[in-house]
Amino acid sequence: MYTSEDIFSIDAFNSFKKIFTQKKDAIVSGQPYSKGDPSSVQTALNNVLQSQPDGILFAGYAADAGPLLSLPQIANLLPQFKILGGSGMADLSNYPDDQPNMERLSLTSLASQDEWQFLHADQLPQISEFNKNYQTIFKSNTFGPNVPLLYDAVNVLLEGYRMALANGGSDTCLPCAVQKALQSMNGTQAWQGVTGQIAFTDKSTEPVDKVLLINVIQNRTTKTIASRGCFRVDRTDCKN
Repeated sequence: MYTSEDIFSIDAFNSFKKIFTQKKDAIVSGQPYSKGDPSSVQTALNNVLQSQPDGILFAGYAADAGPLLSLPQIANLLPQFKILGGSGMADLSNYPDDQPNMERLSLTSLASQDEWQFLHADQLPQISEFNKNYQTIFKSNTFGPNVPLLYDAVNVLLEGYRMALANGGSDTCLPCAVQKALQSMNGTQAWQGVTGQIAFTDKSTEPVDKVLLINVIQNRTTKTIASRGCFRVDRTDCKN
């Protein structure tokens, strides 16, 4: 299920279909819905269930996934029936407190509060510092996946800016110097973030081998059950 009104949704559906059908003896069909329209989501689900699928990939966001999970047809499915989704559905604060059928979700995300324990990385100094500062400032030890992601993004940008200035970037083209500095963050020079190692190359505008988590929902809490990519800069924990 995807919406043609959002490029993230279209890309997620097309990528899943291409890769999954290459590796599995499976059929993947698409059913569009209109973003922000619960009745459209219900119609799309009705059409999907006519083919008796083994599962659903919902390429969208929590604002539309919530109404999907609330439909009575979902509750009537077999217990093992799963709804797959991406990072746009991974922040549980975007769902109502009484959201039903959350246990059917199986999600990928770039950050999760339990990933440090799952990956045995909670003793890294960067993570200890983040936890200490967050609890001091916000008087809480609970946060969604976007908090550590934003923390890492700002720190990486600031480090790139610092490196650019140190190399005389302000005398020429500062944005060019920042880009060059970011591209030099690889290998042993990658940035150790709280969401994993962050590395770039001159051929990629996205982090390379960034750790990706696979999460399920238990008692309205996110639980990491698997990971791909590399969390540590030394790459001793990389998983394909």
